[in-house]
Amino acid sequence: MFPWPTPRSFWRRLKFDRLAGRIRRRARWLIAAAGLLGATPGGCGGASPSSAIEVRTGRQLGATPLAHRLDELRRRFEHLRATERAPQPNTTVPYRCEDFHVEVDRRGRRRVRRHRKRWTRRDQVRFRRLLAMVARTMGADPRLFQIWALRESSYRPHAIHVLDPDLTASRRAWERMRYSPAREATLRRAMEEAGRGTRAYYEARAELRRILTFRDNPTYDATFEVPVHFADGARASERILRWHYGYGPFGFNPVYFLPVWDAAAPPWIFCDTDGLAAAVTAVWAARRAAAECRALGYAPTYEVVNRRFSGGRCTPRPAKDAAFRRRARARGLDPDKTAQLGRKFPRDTTDRVELLRLLYQRARDEGLLSSYALEQAPWFMQDEATAANTPPSASNMTPSPVAAAANDGAYRQAAAL
Repeated sequence: MFPWPTPRSFWRRLKFDRLAGRIRRRARWLIAAAGLLGATPGGCGGASPSSAIEVRTGRQLGATPLAHRLDELRRRFEHLRATERAPQPNTTVPYRCEDFHVEVDRRGRRRVRRHRKRWTRRDQVRFRRLLAMVARTMGADPRLFQIWALRESSYRPHAIHVLDPDLTASRRAWERMRYSPAREATLRRAMEEAGRGTRAYYEARAELRRILTFRDNPTYDATFEVPVHFADGARASERILRWHYGYGPFGFNPVYFLPVWDAAAPPWIFCDTDGLAAAVTAVWAARRAAAECRALGYAPTYEVVNRRFSGGRCTPRPAKDAAFRRRARARGLDPDKTAQLGRKFPRDTTDRVELLRLLYQRARDEGLLSSYALEQAPWFMQDEATAANTPPSASNMTPSPVAAAANDGAYRQAAAL
């Protein structure tokens, strides 16, 4: 009769076999995840692949023992459950970005299908001229921003970016910047215990400033339902967070670029009115990138500014730098020349609403706005009586002291992801 192995000998055999050991570790994780799924917050999409941040964060704990991993997962689940806020979709800025749905084939593979707005070659040319008008109004050379918009969205101001690299970066940044009273209390307690002058004190203070950036943003937990179409004809929907996608003609990650405009604004403002706010934000972000790289000893050339803007670092990237140099020369832009970014309308002192009104009037007078932007008056062109009743997130778009202090630190984290 065949000698069946005892459970102990079978487990020992799995322990020393390389492939079996890998299976055993995966089985432990599946069992642990199954026991914790009941704690996932329903407001973030449950088991949806597009919003299951809780499962993905477990990958960062692979080097620790199983007990520590389970404790860390429980703490993260409790943190997410405790910091859920009631969604507040009532914002003055309307949603004008593209919509999309998800298709699932017979093998279970997901594919995002965007609902593109009708945008012709004439519209693209008009938008390129709109970017030039905004850049020249602020004293900058428009060719750099035209290169960015052409590469990121093909001159589509209402684009929403749904590629996997964009989604991964947005999810990680969103979780890292999420505020909760418990997290604030923990950091303040750590600062008190460490004492001023220690490394732990300054690390806790930096993280506290970072999470305070979006504390007053009413849309940070905003979700929406996405239709899901299956190969057999079935239909369903999943709830996804708005902040997990890139927005506008430059594909802005909301966590990094929204504070440049206003940390209390909704991320879809980058699609509003043919991307006027996105164009201004691109100029301000380029100026800050040039200043940061100059402080690190790099000449603020167009190539260096592009490096910091698109990659999060000022250090050279040979392959990507060569690709940018080809695109720049095709547009007649010398990549080794000092970037001309202008000094008009500085970010720290400019009234956002007044600047949008100025740009909107100029664009309308020059015929640079599309039919989508002209179909109704934008929110920032309303009269003073209506503006007095507008929520602070839309009517007074000047950076708050907390957002201004945390803004630069949040932007620098792009290199760490």
